[in-house]
Amino acid sequence: MVGWIILGVIAALIAVLLCLRVGVTASFGEELRVTAQIGPATVQIIPPPEKKPAKEKPEKAAAKAEKKPKERKKPDIHLTLEDIRGGLHAVWQSIQGALRRAGKRIRIDPLRLSFVFGDEDPVNTAQWYGWANSAMWAVMPRLEEMIHMPDPRIHMEMDFTAAETKISGTVGASYRIGDLLAIGFAAIGPVLKFGIPFLRKQKAFKKAETARLAAEQKKDGAAEKAA
Repeated sequence: MVGWIILGVIAALIAVLLCLRVGVTASFGEELRVTAQIGPATVQIIPPPEKKPAKEKPEKAAAKAEKKPKERKKPDIHLTLEDIRGGLHAVWQSIQGALRRAGKRIRIDPLRLSFVFGDEDPVNTAQWYGWANSAMWAVMPRLEEMIHMPDPRIHMEMDFTAAETKISGTVGASYRIGDLLAIGFAAIGPVLKFGIPFLRKQKAFKKAETARLAAEQKKDGAAEKAA
């Protein structure tokens, strides 16, 4: 009898946990800020909360001051228009799978996005702008039917003087923990289908780039010897 009571309590706790509503809000552009909401509590994730500096001995403080900060290497990723389209297609498939399971229980609020398209080639700027508008008008009406989105706002424009595209805005999503698990299971297939070939392509590109740089160095060395 006691065993059945314990099992009942555990089942009730799991049911409450799966029904607990959580959310994430991200603001990006000049800087990235991410906060998480778990029930009534709000936690700042990025940037992490400042910690009070602990008192250090003068010797340790001097040693830290002498150390030069390590330079962070930027990830060497080669993206093409086809890669981005493939990634967005995988994301869209994941979203569709998630919506079939969660539906209107997912709430997207706020949704404020601003896209300023730019590229060194003005033709690419126009192509990106046209493609993004087509994608938005094809996807957003369907999303609004399937997800609770009280006030979505998306702005797009072109800047032919800019060398790259700038994206900024604030996006928040809230859902039950049970829905989050369903979303995760739905996303695994499409993400792996796109991600594995993409990683292989990046590895092949990096290998070819390394070989090209080695060939150029060898050629420069031979030219110096000939001179």
